[in-house]
Amino acid sequence: MKKSSGMLTVAVIMVAMALGLVAIGLATENWLVTVVDRKALAPLVTSSALEVFDTSPYYYSRNRGLIRTCFPGSDLEFLDAFPNVVDGWCLYETGYEIPPNEDTIKFGSFYVYRYHLMRTQFALICISLLLLLISSLAVGSGCLKNDGSNTRIGAVLAAIGGFFVAVAMAIFHGIEYIENEKITTAGTGFPASYPTDAKYTLLDSYSRSSYGYSYFLSWIGALAAFIAALIGLCTSYDMSVQHGDKAEDDGLPLGSPPMAYGLQDAGYLGQDAGYPGMDAGYPDMDAGYPGQEAGYPGFTNYGYDAYNTYGRY
Repeated sequence: MKKSSGMLTVAVIMVAMALGLVAIGLATENWLVTVVDRKALAPLVTSSALEVFDTSPYYYSRNRGLIRTCFPGSDLEFLDAFPNVVDGWCLYETGYEIPPNEDTIKFGSFYVYRYHLMRTQFALICISLLLLLISSLAVGSGCLKNDGSNTRIGAVLAAIGGFFVAVAMAIFHGIEYIENEKITTAGTGFPASYPTDAKYTLLDSYSRSSYGYSYFLSWIGALAAFIAALIGLCTSYDMSVQHGDKAEDDGLPLGSPPMAYGLQDAGYLGQDAGYPGMDAGYPDMDAGYPGQEAGYPGFTNYGYDAYNTYGRY
């Protein structure tokens, strides 16, 4: 039982860690880090690109998250032209298209796929956070009460939550693929349009992107959820086996409530000692009440006659 308690403690820690890591991944903006070498670009900017070199966010280094994109540099005057500025150095993510923007219809069907995928990714992560929260409470309850049922429920929820996070991460890569390969319409600012858009052609050679800590924390959170689920399921099975062995040793039906084990030891269920004299029954039980074998005094031999006699009076 001590081993089960220790494993349950590890499961609680892992599911709580998964919850925290996924929440941090959602709240922070370091999923995709893009570095733009503006110093190298400045002498090469063509006349067609000059108009957007100082005004377009794509010409600045940035950290992109699910909720907002932030610009860590000090040259941030270009942000004054945007209505969705937050904290003075970030832009709220408008790619979810809520409500849809009529100006983006010209971007093509892949852009529509993109914002539907973005909505799905965000929803999956939010649902996974809820599942992981319930899972942590269920596994914690199973740990405190030594309850295999709560532990099993929490483990299943942790597995589903981890799966949702993993699917959300896969969707993120699908979004990235669409941006890098499919949305080629000029003016969108996506990497797939750089070779054909004179305003952004130079960015194809002087910008690079990599995954940030938010991305990796989310993956680690999904892994932690799966580990917690595995530990929880194995421990709940072990607890069920232990309870079954205890029931067999005590002579109780499998699945008897935990309370019965304590009652059996105390002898309240008519066990070893039972009530005083239970093994031997009540005094003179074998012989019955006094005169039981022969009936009540006078009953067998004389009872009927006595009755008839009584009836005559």
